[in-house]
Amino acid sequence: MRQRVLLCITLICLLTAVWAGMAFAAPSSLENRYYAARDSLNALQKDAKRNKFRQPWVDLGERFDKLHASNPKHRLASTILYRAAKSYDGLARRSFNSNDANEAIKRYYKVAEDYPSSVLADDALLDAAILQRDLLKNPAEARETLERLIKQFPKGDMVPKAKSMLTALPKTGSTASDASASAVSSAARDDDDSEPAIPSASARLTRIIWDPQRTTTRLTIKLDRPVAWALFSQRPNAQKGQPARLILELPGTTPRKDLFGARINTGLLKGFRVDLQSDGTTQVRFDFTTFRRFAINVAKDGSSLVIDVNNNQNSLKKGKSIGSAIYSPQRANLVGSRATTDIARQLGLNVRTIVLDAGHGGNDPGTMHNGIRESSLTLEMSKRLKAQLVKRGFTVRTTRDKDGRLSLGERVRFANAVKGDLFISIHVNANRNSKISGFETYFLNFASSNSAARVAAVENAVGDRNLGSLEGILADIVLGARTQESRHLANNVQRHTLRNLKREKFVTKDGGVRSAPFFVLMGSGMPGVLIELGYCTNPGEAKRLKRNDYLNALAVGIANGIASYAEQLNP
Repeated sequence: MRQRVLLCITLICLLTAVWAGMAFAAPSSLENRYYAARDSLNALQKDAKRNKFRQPWVDLGERFDKLHASNPKHRLASTILYRAAKSYDGLARRSFNSNDANEAIKRYYKVAEDYPSSVLADDALLDAAILQRDLLKNPAEARETLERLIKQFPKGDMVPKAKSMLTALPKTGSTASDASASAVSSAARDDDDSEPAIPSASARLTRIIWDPQRTTTRLTIKLDRPVAWALFSQRPNAQKGQPARLILELPGTTPRKDLFGARINTGLLKGFRVDLQSDGTTQVRFDFTTFRRFAINVAKDGSSLVIDVNNNQNSLKKGKSIGSAIYSPQRANLVGSRATTDIARQLGLNVRTIVLDAGHGGNDPGTMHNGIRESSLTLEMSKRLKAQLVKRGFTVRTTRDKDGRLSLGERVRFANAVKGDLFISIHVNANRNSKISGFETYFLNFASSNSAARVAAVENAVGDRNLGSLEGILADIVLGARTQESRHLANNVQRHTLRNLKREKFVTKDGGVRSAPFFVLMGSGMPGVLIELGYCTNPGEAKRLKRNDYLNALAVGIANGIASYAEQLNP
């Protein structure tokens, strides 16, 4: 009997030990929930449709917060809190709302304060400083945060980036406007005709009011001064799940920081979103359950736009049917006019075939500095970009796949022969001033600055056209349809490329979107842009251009910009 009891006790102990071991080896419930939340955050960051809305980001932030609060001493606690900060960071970068930015910063600080031994502690402070600099426009706070990072984590891997960022910040005590002035002044020292992305004299979009009724919705757009505008409408696309839509464009206008959009469940209006584009144009996209006609009226002082939307074909007699566009009297001055895009939509045009043109080649090596040979690097980038675009479903044709020379005329004739929809020419820049750096995107028009004229002269040097072609060249530029589409494509490429470089933790100067009369863009019968990947005459930029991870980040960003343009053309 005694032996049986001992045997039972032994079995119980063994089973308990096995169970304990299994429990120890298996992931805890908190870990499983964290990994699920992390995967949701990664998916949201990649989902271009969902991440435009506020609620998914807020839901994820609260989800991480609850996980952290359930066990702040768990081995993953610092990582969970950092992900919570990242959720609000992602929201802030889409909402331009200072409250959202501060929510992210609060969590970043808490990571550094509560978990100083975590490998993410210095990352958190750097991310906080970036938000303070870029979204809150507070260089003084960004400086304090960076100095704290360097002092608290002197051996952290973020210290070099923090020091680099500190050097570029204005001196302590500067205001946001001082910082802007400093940035413009610095750019002017590098390049005496640099172009600020947003003019200081921008008008301000201050408020959007909606008044939903049963069959009509009235939208009131409040501005601080009269502006030029364009209003486009799009029919719904059931196959793509796209609703009926109005797009209001306000060139030379910036939105109030906390004006980002809303979801609405009453009347015809479903919601709206506000975006500031890289050329200084504010775009407001209104989504509707349905509508058939719309009209717009301007207040006498020009400070308000009133848009009426109705689902009755016989209403709004002075309005327009869905699928049409309305422009302000100043529409000829619109910087980012989408008139031609509206025509493209109505004609059902879209983007299928993209022609990639690797600049120079053969006995024309292009620029060569700091170990960079332009013809070799452009060919390498063409191959990487092709792979990214093919993954996104585009047909890609390349003007050259090896180191051979092609004249500009041959490149153009190839692009037209394969009936390309977009033409992307890839180059590497150079300047006598080795301090100048930056990623730049050009579209076809007259040169917008002395530096743009200089770049055009360099890239046109191997052209096979002469002064006798002047009349035809001018007619091509004045025609304007491709110019407007190319401008819009250039804005998308520039914005998405810089966004992806920043996401990959690369610090690259925004050289801006510029216009210039490149021959290679004139002859192709399609919208196109010429991309300058960077300045090989700048030692730091040349070093980056030799790195595989940097070239991959460039390729992904450019491909994202092209895909974004194509999606907007056919939403």
